[in-house]
Amino acid sequence: MKPKRLSYSSALPSLTVALSLTCCLLSDSQAHRGSRDLDRDGIPNIVDPDVDNDGILNGDDDNIDGGIAESGRRRGRYVGDRLPNDHPAERDMDGDGLADDSPAERDIDGDGKLDDSPDEFDIDGDGRDNDDPDEMDIDGDGKADDSPIEFDIDGDGRRNHLDDDIDGDGIENASDSDDDGDGRDDSVDDSPSGATPGGVTGGSVSADGSAPADLVGLTLIVHQRNGGVEANLVFASATSGSENDPDGDVDSFTYSYAPDASTASLVLQFKPDKWDEYDLEFTTGAYTRREFKDNALDDVDTGTFVIDGEGGGTPPPTGGGGTETGGTAPDALTGETITVRQLNGVVEAALNFATGANGTENDPDGDIDPYSYTYTPNGATASLVLQLKSDKWDEYDLDFVSSTFVRREFKDNALDDTDLGTFEFGGIATDNPPAGGDNSPDDDGTPDQGPGDNPPAGGDNSPDDDGTPDQGPGDNPPAGGDDGTPDQGPGDNPPAGGDGGNGGVALATLTGKTFVIRQNNGAIEANLVFSSATAGSENDPDGDVDVFSYTYSSAGSTATLTLQFKPDKWDEYTLDFATGSLTRREFKDGELDDVDSGMFTEA
Repeated sequence: MKPKRLSYSSALPSLTVALSLTCCLLSDSQAHRGSRDLDRDGIPNIVDPDVDNDGILNGDDDNIDGGIAESGRRRGRYVGDRLPNDHPAERDMDGDGLADDSPAERDIDGDGKLDDSPDEFDIDGDGRDNDDPDEMDIDGDGKADDSPIEFDIDGDGRRNHLDDDIDGDGIENASDSDDDGDGRDDSVDDSPSGATPGGVTGGSVSADGSAPADLVGLTLIVHQRNGGVEANLVFASATSGSENDPDGDVDSFTYSYAPDASTASLVLQFKPDKWDEYDLEFTTGAYTRREFKDNALDDVDTGTFVIDGEGGGTPPPTGGGGTETGGTAPDALTGETITVRQLNGVVEAALNFATGANGTENDPDGDIDPYSYTYTPNGATASLVLQLKSDKWDEYDLDFVSSTFVRREFKDNALDDTDLGTFEFGGIATDNPPAGGDNSPDDDGTPDQGPGDNPPAGGDNSPDDDGTPDQGPGDNPPAGGDDGTPDQGPGDNPPAGGDGGNGGVALATLTGKTFVIRQNNGAIEANLVFSSATAGSENDPDGDVDVFSYTYSSAGSTATLTLQFKPDKWDEYTLDFATGSLTRREFKDGELDDVDSGMFTEA
């Protein structure tokens, strides 16, 4: 029988003592968080039992950090936000400066009880007990408990596969009939222990789980939540380093690093108005990252990391030994197609040169961007400039001996990025060769990813695997997969020209629905979750969750859908339910930024 739920008021005497001790024990790394005081009552949010001073204790408040203050300097005024604790846009429900899904956040709802305490029955403070069948997001981080990217269901900082009470209901897994709290008995649950990051097993990063005193000479390999390598952070000195992406981007930074026992804070400064802040947990190998752009918070995400003590990681391939031109730049490109690859071997685009002055950039996901261009050959090298818009262009330095390029990307008339890669003549190949893979019988059958041949998310690489390259969470087989029939739905890439669901008729409403959006090559790009008739969230495979409002109208087999992310940023979809195809127009800064096509299915 479940123990009786303790009332918050009965715990106040001991809580008061705990709060006073906590105030004294705040570490230097928490000082800036401890200074947050929403209701101006002199008690920092991180230890305030009623953050918004609305008379409702945090543990019983549906909106912990928003309400009308009943006393103090802000009496009678509304303070804080208007987001309920379980709203997908609420990333820090108790306003203590620690993201709800941060490994450092051990008391998500600020009720004074640690999330992994046997007395904490409602971790996210939404009024539903952790083991309630209606509780679908125990830690309130916006990711459903049965999501393939929810690696810490109860938000206690311990990965599911390392947690002896996965759902935080006070019942250890060995005695719990529903370990992950998803409402399905373990005996019939295909993933009774919840999700684990593909290719990343978690666990201590260092030998004893402690943060190193400094990072000089080290490389941190940063993984997305789906296990894919995102970047190598190379620390050349005590103050500077570089972020090296698998696609060849190399971005220099200065940095500051502050270790504190098993955790550390790391700030990478790329430009005066652009920086990343990392909270690193060396016991679990998890991080929370806040990305700042134009001096404002732009994104918050989480993932895992490992240390490479050699300070450089595995270098990417350097390209081939010359193009079909014999190492000499051709006099002109008219009628030619050049396929551009990232340094990890992945095809990025095909550049089609229709005339001596115009062409198109064709991406594998269906994007087609026209450009005008200039081309200047010089022996074994050439310069190529693609003018995509009046304030947006790419400059290539092409080396026809090594088949490598350096590309400088300009946006808003300013240099935005510099990267490296390889190129070859001819259209996009139908079978991207893996980086480092030889496609031989003794290869593992999966596309290699980034430094160290990163394993794919999903797939077991065993002889009874389907024998096809693994794609994304759950090892999505390709269209027309191993069962000999066209595959349908999430985890089974649908073929082009499939069915968008509902018998080919557009849905009348999207409330409660989820659309799986795929690129034309079958790779999952995002899940669109429609939580109400006007609001929802875009969930990417790497863990990003972006909230939107939306409008939807249907007629026959087609529908139009507009997702509004910010006042000046939105996506317009034209959906064809008969074919399961879509056209998307992406707007940024109030202007059309991109047009692409793809496929969709209803989850």
